[in-house]
Amino acid sequence: MRGLADAEAATGEQVHVHALLPSAMLSKAIPHFYPRDRCWPVAWARSSQLRAAIDRAAPTADILHTHNLWTDVGVTAPRAAAGTECRLVHSIHGALHPQSRAVGRAKKRLVWTMGQRATLRRSDLLHATSIEEAGHCREAGIRAPIVVVPCGVDVPSLVSRGQRAGRRRVGFAGRLHRIKAVDRLLEAWHAIAAKHPEWELSIRGPDGGVAASLADMAAGLPRVTLGAGVAGSDMSAWYRSCDIVVLPSHAENFGMVVAEALAHGVPVVASTGTPWSGLPGRGCGWWVPNGVDSLAAALDQAMMLSDSTREEMGHAGREWMMAEYTWPRVAERMLAAYRWIRGAGAMPEDIC
Repeated sequence: MRGLADAEAATGEQVHVHALLPSAMLSKAIPHFYPRDRCWPVAWARSSQLRAAIDRAAPTADILHTHNLWTDVGVTAPRAAAGTECRLVHSIHGALHPQSRAVGRAKKRLVWTMGQRATLRRSDLLHATSIEEAGHCREAGIRAPIVVVPCGVDVPSLVSRGQRAGRRRVGFAGRLHRIKAVDRLLEAWHAIAAKHPEWELSIRGPDGGVAASLADMAAGLPRVTLGAGVAGSDMSAWYRSCDIVVLPSHAENFGMVVAEALAHGVPVVASTGTPWSGLPGRGCGWWVPNGVDSLAAALDQAMMLSDSTREEMGHAGREWMMAEYTWPRVAERMLAAYRWIRGAGAMPEDIC
């Protein structure tokens, strides 16, 4: 949200961000942050002050763009926009993926029938980050127009990796949740670690319910470190410490770690549960089923390459990110969709 809001504001549009505390750092957009109502469940993210601010903003706004589902804002925004000229846009952020809907199924089914489904059907536009996510919207019975625009990524200055000393590194960064299939990554590592004694595996992320079991698995494997999530200010250094980044997830609506790794010039092994089918064709990675054998084979192939070949693949990925995934490019595509739903522009190619 922060990157998109700032990139849209950088074009000269007036962009206001209304959100819950703690505040995010915004350089261009105008921030408004509000406390959560303590008497409501944390997951519902309800704020009376935020509700009132949205009610005040909607009558004079051109676009009201909300992010994610299953929270109070998703219900508040359509009510505030009703009867105004404001157009309503919802970013789904993976919330309609079948595996995501299965988590907390009872709560989500209740919210869905009590208003979330009707809210989405009344939307002027849905935002999906991939064709696969757009398909999940259709499978849920939503017929509103969908704009398919990826998340943006900050592309850092290129830093030459130079002559590599010490061990090479395979890296995973993400929440340690069963949907990430890190257990399969560890099994794949077990299959190939002896063949590659010059390599190590770094797994970093906050506990999503399986950290203890993963630690037990990792304890019996060579050259595996499992640690807490990397702080945002340290992520660039972590990416640059990796020679390969892997995302073995059962399902992802986008997979930000893939875009960030490529932006840092690091090739990627991603599962077919992610929407990154373009990796092989772009010459910057592997897109394989997340079975243990297929993950092991892809990692084995990547680890056998020369440093220079992996660096060339990383450069190809970085060029891809610069061409299609920078925040200014993403904002340009989103603004075109905004203009279209307001009748001020032609229908973009991103609409489905």
